[in-house]
Amino acid sequence: MSTTMLAFTLLAGLCAGSGAPAWHHDYYRCQQLSMRQQKPLAIVLGKGAGGWDQIALEGKLSAAVLKLLADNYLCVYVDTTLDHNQELAAALNLRDGVGLVLGDRTGERQAFWHAGQLAQRDLARYLQKYADPKLVVTYTERHGATRTSLYPSGDSVGRETGGTGALLEAYCPT
Repeated sequence: MSTTMLAFTLLAGLCAGSGAPAWHHDYYRCQQLSMRQQKPLAIVLGKGAGGWDQIALEGKLSAAVLKLLADNYLCVYVDTTLDHNQELAAALNLRDGVGLVLGDRTGERQAFWHAGQLAQRDLARYLQKYADPKLVVTYTERHGATRTSLYPSGDSVGRETGGTGALLEAYCPT
């Protein structure tokens, strides 16, 4: 086993054991992984390094929330202070720079959308709900309200777009 592979394996094991999620920065790559692995996406928008904590009303994600993210989601952090992330923030309709979007296991549907911060108990509740492998997403939920999105049936959802992000193009509010 190469030294690089051994170091990567050890690091992955340490991260998995710590209860901390691996934060990815490439939404499009993670969306493809989500589709292949049938694992939901958690897209957190914040400002600056470690900005994922800004989603928590209390100022820092709890150990329970971090564990839910690590165990159940592919986690994407979008630093909205970076110019190259502004287009993604706009596509997600989170121009103010802090928010959360949970995608379903298909990588094609937006299960939950929220702009701003959430209390730890609400974060945990939504993360637990949308981690359920038996849940079929038929609408996009918002904290305190439900936004109804009429999802087309079949496999055609977002496929005509050339693979640029069906979760964004088909289901984001505009």
